[in-house]
Amino acid sequence: MRGRVRPRGTGGSEPAAYAVIDAARQAQSKGMQCYLIFMAVRLLEMQRILKPTGSLYLHCDDAAGAYLKLLMDAVSGRKQCRGRVIWKRQSGNNAKKGYGRIDGRRYKGDDLTSPNGSPSRWFTWRGATSKGSRGWSYSLERLEELWAAGLIHTRKDGVPSLRGHKKYLDEHPGSKVQNIWTGVFPVGNTARQRTHYPTQKPLALLDPSIKASSNPGDMALDPFCGCAAALAAADRLGRH
Repeated sequence: MRGRVRPRGTGGSEPAAYAVIDAARQAQSKGMQCYLIFMAVRLLEMQRILKPTGSLYLHCDDAAGAYLKLLMDAVSGRKQCRGRVIWKRQSGNNAKKGYGRIDGRRYKGDDLTSPNGSPSRWFTWRGATSKGSRGWSYSLERLEELWAAGLIHTRKDGVPSLRGHKKYLDEHPGSKVQNIWTGVFPVGNTARQRTHYPTQKPLALLDPSIKASSNPGDMALDPFCGCAAALAAADRLGRH
């Protein structure tokens, strides 16, 4: 790489990127050097056209992750890195027992009892009795309201489960998104979004990235565009 390019607002440059590439060649091989040159050209161009408010996501495995981090620091500036997201791959639901899907909605079972010293909360309700020092968290009237609303999970014999208060996940904002993303399943062989491209990313991985870093009407760019999954995700979310 020749010449010198300083991306706007950063201390990155082509010479800094070349230093990373040369270090990778000495520590790894010419193959790693060629790969990083291939990536550097794209990263430099993306940095050039990126808006000051824009974001850049780079998906990679641990084979070259450390070198790519250094390369991005060289191109964009070390202080521009906002962190790393780990995609914890899953191939299925690992729960052998417990709560699954009800009408397509996920929920968790919350405890209907609590440490309660009031005798008014110690009673048998629809065949279920609070145990020991733990009384019902709700009055009998409130339990009946939850039952009528279909918010009580029962055992196989029809008796309410003590941890059977259904809390639907789509009704609660939940905790702040962390940097380990679970519940993102690989694209199955029979999935509708399957294109049979070898490195296709699932829409469930692309959607939150696009939502978190752009607004409807913004521009999204995939400089590789292997099977257009990122473009499809951006289009259905109202990005250009």
